[in-house]
Amino acid sequence: MPRPTFIAELSPTVDTNIYASGDAIAVIQEVSLEALRDHVHSFMLEQVLLTDVAHQGANIDVALFKAALTTSTFTLNNAVEITAADMSKLLGIVSVTTHFVLSASAGKASVARDLRLPLNLPAEAAPTLYVGLISRGTPTYAAATNLRGRLTFVAN
Repeated sequence: MPRPTFIAELSPTVDTNIYASGDAIAVIQEVSLEALRDHVHSFMLEQVLLTDVAHQGANIDVALFKAALTTSTFTLNNAVEITAADMSKLLGIVSVTTHFVLSASAGKASVARDLRLPLNLPAEAAPTLYVGLISRGTPTYAAATNLRGRLTFVAN
């Protein structure tokens, strides 16, 4: 019997200036996990897919937090600073380092798969995952909408 699957879309707004390694590619995005609550209480992050129409193919770390950051700095195109107070909110980090050229006009797809990163839903009514993208290269995007993402979750 197939396990329930849930896909969350990421739509970060990126800067068109060059990034340095360690910079926040976008501000933290909130991803509602309410759709998972009806099916399972424990699930895994199975895959992270990033699509990049600017052909940058930069290595990116995807940081997953169980709560909003309160004392850390995650500002667009600035160095990420995670404080000790917020470190306990970190659920995991996925390094996306495999890049595929789709076509000369379509851009690149970058993927991390078979992750099996276990996550548990919090007890609150509307569980939310907080997602941050951290540059591990020096990409320059042509437009604010050049980078998109998809997180695939499966039930444990």
